[in-house]
Amino acid sequence: MTTRCPECGAELGPGESCQAFFESLLFEEYADMEHNGPVHPQMVASFMLTHDRYADAVRPQAIALLRTALEDQPPPHYLRRVARELFGPDTRRTGSILRGDRPPRAIAWPITVRDVALHPEEDYPTRINRWARSVLDTLAALGE
Repeated sequence: MTTRCPECGAELGPGESCQAFFESLLFEEYADMEHNGPVHPQMVASFMLTHDRYADAVRPQAIALLRTALEDQPPPHYLRRVARELFGPDTRRTGSILRGDRPPRAIAWPITVRDVALHPEEDYPTRINRWARSVLDTLAALGE
């Protein structure tokens, strides 16, 4: 019997969770940091946006980070610095970066973390960037 993730709508089989798929992607990154590590900001932002985990005040920054990563294609050290400035523990902010108790937005995502995690035969950066592009395109279609 399958269920749907209440945050992203992915179909999940028995024992599956989007959090576990996210963690499997982290392990895949770690296995080859030189090749996979540069897309870490896109992976985390895509997961957090599709699961609507960012607070409303931080969400536009996460979208901007994805846009910069995909459209400007800066070097990985630049993206890591930008992500650290936006979301790092030393960043001054008035509230949490997480959404809190409000229910997640209901968005039909064309690519989910499950889709990305279950196709390890494809190049990791290619899968992550395709997912990130679909997140940006979906949000743009919704006016974000």
